[in-house]
Amino acid sequence: MLKTIKNARMAFTMLLLAMCSMSGWAEDTDKLTDEEIARRKSLLTFVDKDGVFKKFDKPYTVLTGEETKLTSGWYVALDEVVFNHPVEIEGTVNLLALAFDYTNDELNKISEVENIDDIERTGFDSPIDFKISDMRGAPAAFYGKSGTDSLCLYVRRYTTYPDRNKNFELNADIPDGQTVFNVANVVNYGWCMGSLNKYPNWLSVKTYTMYDGGLGMNDGNENVEDLCIYGGYIYSFANDQTTLNVTKSLKIEAEANKKWTKPINFQTVTINYTGKDNVVIPDAYSAYTMETLFTYNQVSLEKTYTPSDFSNLINKYAKDDAITFIQHQSFLDTSDNYAGVPGDDLLSFTMTDRTFVAGCYNTFCCPTLLDENAMNAAFGEGNWTLLALTGASYDDESLNLEFSDYSTATMGMVLNNFPYLIKLEKEVTNPSFFGYALPLRIDQMFEMGLETKFNGVEFVPTNYAPVTIGEKGDDPESILYVGANDKLYFPQSLPTQMKAFRAYFHLEPNVMSAAKRVRLNIDGDATGIESIADDAFEIAGGEWFTLQGVKLASKPSTAGIYMNNGKKVIIK
Repeated sequence: MLKTIKNARMAFTMLLLAMCSMSGWAEDTDKLTDEEIARRKSLLTFVDKDGVFKKFDKPYTVLTGEETKLTSGWYVALDEVVFNHPVEIEGTVNLLALAFDYTNDELNKISEVENIDDIERTGFDSPIDFKISDMRGAPAAFYGKSGTDSLCLYVRRYTTYPDRNKNFELNADIPDGQTVFNVANVVNYGWCMGSLNKYPNWLSVKTYTMYDGGLGMNDGNENVEDLCIYGGYIYSFANDQTTLNVTKSLKIEAEANKKWTKPINFQTVTINYTGKDNVVIPDAYSAYTMETLFTYNQVSLEKTYTPSDFSNLINKYAKDDAITFIQHQSFLDTSDNYAGVPGDDLLSFTMTDRTFVAGCYNTFCCPTLLDENAMNAAFGEGNWTLLALTGASYDDESLNLEFSDYSTATMGMVLNNFPYLIKLEKEVTNPSFFGYALPLRIDQMFEMGLETKFNGVEFVPTNYAPVTIGEKGDDPESILYVGANDKLYFPQSLPTQMKAFRAYFHLEPNVMSAAKRVRLNIDGDATGIESIADDAFEIAGGEWFTLQGVKLASKPSTAGIYMNNGKKVIIK
């Protein structure tokens, strides 16, 4: 059964994409125009060796495919590069693979973004950056002579599922016995490398270190002396007909102080580890296999494995299917957690220092796709009610926000990066989640009919990082957020910042002038949050005065009428 559903999560992703009316991808041309070259140079980003996504700031050489030797330094391909001759690697050579898979509209949007963290990831149908073609008679496509040369492979953004984001592909007539990579050290920071054709023994390196990306093989045996994995995929296109031989050391690593936290996945591949050192599993890791799309079986792990026992563990699950090692993470709502969210894989994390107060509504968004079982595990069975915005209307000078249960509003699933209201019977602090992080952007979900904006009112998620609200000169009264005791608040001033994994309401101009109150309707019944004119719109953080002008030290607890930032507020 496992073999028949091993690609179920990818199938589900593609099913969702099929429901989207996505715009076409930018077409490849035989030759880039000067304008396009300049634009691509201006958009250069990369994920550095510490896993930090930022603008590319290194001096570099543009690759053409004519090079026969690359010496220490940085090299960038602005378009697809085809090598039809061997290339010598000398020293430490850094290659940046771009995978320009943005649409023209997205490229234009990115060019206007000043904050690099605001660039959304895409994840499908990307072109290939590097190809090997017509290498007959060459001893190796990329080779080093000294025994200490290193090839470091970087990407311009975080990768998603490796089959959908290729940076390197063998596309050559390579004779049996010829290798493609014959370099002492290969360090992979996100390339998805692979051979779709049956080229055995194309990889021959001393040390292969992988932080992210994929290593795809197809038939035969591939060989490394030392294998060190922080994250990424090791898989076979040939369905259990490829063996990766590791002859000296094999390490599963976790770096708590850096941002390399992607899952480690072995899929339809055999591991033959014959070294002397044991394999130690870091405490942060747990392992899973997938039974159905949203059902995962946890694999019991030992702390230490002998080489043969670790090979047996991997081969028990990965020879015909897959096993995934997941590093549990701690996400702070005051930090940018972007690097820890995989583009198309499982995610295990705790919302650290987040308390969901009982008896009132909290805003909530999650980077993973969750089902009812996952929500029960995080908040407790029968302890939570989850609502999604499904409409907005006006009557009798009231703005009515219509909310419906998630079971009908969002297809019975808790969608990733989608805004919700959640109400708990009992308080929950530091909830932990285990789910599937889809690579779909929220605008693609909207194209499936899942809206969060109605009649000038938008429910906006903050997703996996704090966001700055009101940078474009918005009126403070265009922003509403849910505060304690089910009250809606204006921010004291803009811009202001909201923490991660929350949501707020953005109102178009004049919306509030047309309504004197805001009411929350749950499945057609007026209940929950209700704000009436100025008296109920408290301004968070504002100074408090009596009607006689006496300044108070803090918000009053005694019932009465007070002044808060120039407005009358009734305390009951």
